[in-house]
Amino acid sequence: MNIRKALPEDAEKLIDLMKHVEQSGLMLFEPGERNTHPEHFSKRIEALGEDSAIFLAEDARSLVGYLFAMGEGVKRKRHSASIA
Repeated sequence: MNIRKALPEDAEKLIDLMKHVEQSGLMLFEPGERNTHPEHFSKRIEALGEDSAIFLAEDARSLVGYLFAMGEGVKRKRHSASIA
């Protein structure tokens, strides 16, 4: 298993994985509710600042997990991130 930062070209596979996970009914988005397009999501990944990242877990064949770490823009909270 490999853990790495997401790249813009990962957008389509990441969206597919997110939709798959949402089928559990335990996530914020309900099954079928997410309307993210790969081109838009690719730009979001590209626009992440130094204080934020999306980490991917992949095996030899596909993406198997993800973690969003979103940094804070406020000076006093620069040392922290929200994890989803």
